[in-house]
Amino acid sequence: MTRRRRPLRRRVGAALIALGTISLTLGLTASPVHGQAPDQVGWWFRLKTKALPVAPPVPTVPDGGLFVQQAPDGPAAIGAVRYRTPSAASATLTLAAAQGSTTTLGAPVQACATSSSWVPPLPAPGYWEDAPKFGKTCSPGAVSSDGKFVAFIFGPEYLSNGALDVAIVPKDGASPFAIAFDKPAADSLVVKIAPAGTPTTVANPVTTVATGGGGGGVVKPPAASPSVSVAPVPTPTTAAAAGDNRSSVANTVLKVAGLGDPDRGERAAALGGASAIVVGWWLLSTRATRMPQLLGALSGAGAAVEVLPDPKSRIGGVGRFARRRSTNPSALR
Repeated sequence: MTRRRRPLRRRVGAALIALGTISLTLGLTASPVHGQAPDQVGWWFRLKTKALPVAPPVPTVPDGGLFVQQAPDGPAAIGAVRYRTPSAASATLTLAAAQGSTTTLGAPVQACATSSSWVPPLPAPGYWEDAPKFGKTCSPGAVSSDGKFVAFIFGPEYLSNGALDVAIVPKDGASPFAIAFDKPAADSLVVKIAPAGTPTTVANPVTTVATGGGGGGVVKPPAASPSVSVAPVPTPTTAAAAGDNRSSVANTVLKVAGLGDPDRGERAAALGGASAIVVGWWLLSTRATRMPQLLGALSGAGAAVEVLPDPKSRIGGVGRFARRRSTNPSALR
């Protein structure tokens, strides 16, 4: 039995060390992931136009936040964000709905690559004529299970020239809605860096101009009607700090994208690999120990057979040398 167990232990130990080494290497050399804050944020309102001498009332939006609205005849408000993403392979943007806004009924919004330059309006919102144009390359927004976050996933086609520049707009043909977003957090964009030596894909600028976006000449405001009257969004009493929402943002990306915590898989692979190496080394450096053989009555041998003493025998000897004897002891000479 012992000769069969030792080779098996060694084979299992060697296999665990090999598997652990592979897992540890993959976990430590996986593409790094990190979060970052936007470089520029802005939003534009259709009722605010240079054709009007007096600025109309605008929705109340958190400072540094965004506002997206769909009217029956098209977009009434759009936003835009810009991030620096050098050497990025992919990215996930997560925006938090402001207090008073809800996405539980769905968020028919999308993030489309811009096809024109834009400058953040100060103060927001900006004139509708200055809103950025955007193309048909769009990523639909996915709402978290609690309705507090909307996430957008971007591939290499959005990460042109080392930057992510997208407009947050309503989906084509969406029903009327209005959503205000908080200021993007310091880790609102989770970026996956391309491995060293991998050429960065540079996409050609999008030249298709959207039919429902802003920009491109003076837009006259429509006649006063319920379709363009905007109810102010309540201002949050306490703005949540970006650092306080870090875990919530990470969990939301996990639920929406199904990717989990950005580097949770790498950490699990590294920990599992290290554990497998330890167990495999222990199996190789140790060997199975045989159980000690019990002697005398403890061995259990002959326990089922009761041996009766010889009636002619007698106890002879002193101390531990006492034995049952049937003959006289040998004489000393």
